[in-house]
Amino acid sequence: MAVKFLLGPAVMAVTSAAIGIRGELLRVSIIQAALPLGLVPFVFAKEYDLHPDIMSTS
Repeated sequence: MAVKFLLGPAVMAVTSAAIGIRGELLRVSIIQAALPLGLVPFVFAKEYDLHPDIMSTS
């Protein structure tokens, strides 16, 4: 479990930097790589107001 929180962001940082992603987009991608998988769809649903109440249930 801890490996995912360390390795995921590291891989995302290296890969994103290699293809030229910089700045805020790079920081957001690294943070999303560290988030639990179930949280990312909820964040998008909440951001775009696409049924976040449904996405927050399992």
